[in-house]
Amino acid sequence: MRLEQRIGRVDRIGQPKTVQAINFVIGDSVEFRVREVLEQKLSVIFEEFGIDKTGDVLDSAQAGELFETVFINSILTPEHSTKIITQALNQLTRDIRTVRQYNPIFGLADDPRIYYLKNIQNHPLPYWLEQMVVGFVRSSKGKAEKKHSWWNISWPDGLEQKKCVFSTKDADLLQDATLINLENSRVRDLTLSLPLFALGQSLPCVFIPGLPVTISGLWGLFELRLQAGMHQKTQLLRIPLVRRAFISVFLSGEGKLFQPTARHIWDALQTTEAQVQASLAQDESISAYERLHEAAEQAGQERFDTLQQAHLAAVAREEERGINSFTSRRKAIERVGLPEVRQFRLSHCNAEETKW
Repeated sequence: MRLEQRIGRVDRIGQPKTVQAINFVIGDSVEFRVREVLEQKLSVIFEEFGIDKTGDVLDSAQAGELFETVFINSILTPEHSTKIITQALNQLTRDIRTVRQYNPIFGLADDPRIYYLKNIQNHPLPYWLEQMVVGFVRSSKGKAEKKHSWWNISWPDGLEQKKCVFSTKDADLLQDATLINLENSRVRDLTLSLPLFALGQSLPCVFIPGLPVTISGLWGLFELRLQAGMHQKTQLLRIPLVRRAFISVFLSGEGKLFQPTARHIWDALQTTEAQVQASLAQDESISAYERLHEAAEQAGQERFDTLQQAHLAAVAREEERGINSFTSRRKAIERVGLPEVRQFRLSHCNAEETKW
């Protein structure tokens, strides 16, 4: 898991190059043998439970301590290394089985929709634009028909577009294709006019295929925003004045907050189509919104504090940068020979520093 985390810092969404991860292991050593046996036995666990179901267990402090113990004991008594590994992984298997039994989010279906996963992984923006445009057209009495790798779209105002694709790669492969992206005025206007959820707006009740029926409650996605620089002269600062983060929350029917379940629902919503079954009444929607908002403030406090710390650190660096800059300018001005020129430049420098 440590190796995967290190690789993940390089091989992440948006990485334009193919990442090659090369791990060096000392051959003919106890460590090599332990790693070899671990990989073989972990592959059996993955086949039985699925990597997505074991990730939270393997990537934990308890598992890390368990693996450290395996390596240490194997080095001290190499003749018993296989037995030590087997005992440790048997314990790990029991832990995973317990988590699957008592935590509903680990009972999710193992048949992800490859089409959606591939689109999100390789081309997130075109895929999301496609979902937005098609959803808008269909919900606004327009028409969108899927034809192989393209769409035939009839906009609500009567405009018809054939062979519509949403990525440059698809446009290059398809003759006479109509490329729809953010440079398209319709899509740009649609993006800018996406409404924010308002208090009192009716909340939809949806069924998400693949989630266990035992998962029932309230889910919401919130933006955390730190906005500074309301003063008219803050354009002089070289730091971000708006910082954002996003957090999803899930409240069970008993009103308990479950963050892992919230993140799992968010992942599911991006890889499957939710089925709207009903809508809450206005009073129920207002109550649900207020409960979710309170939960988001509670769950997002730590992340907002992180944004605030980053902002304050940036302010401190900006202050230090400015002080050093004006100090250097004064030293340079002091070396000017003509008194009148030196005094004029010093006055100008002082005025700029006061403004800054």
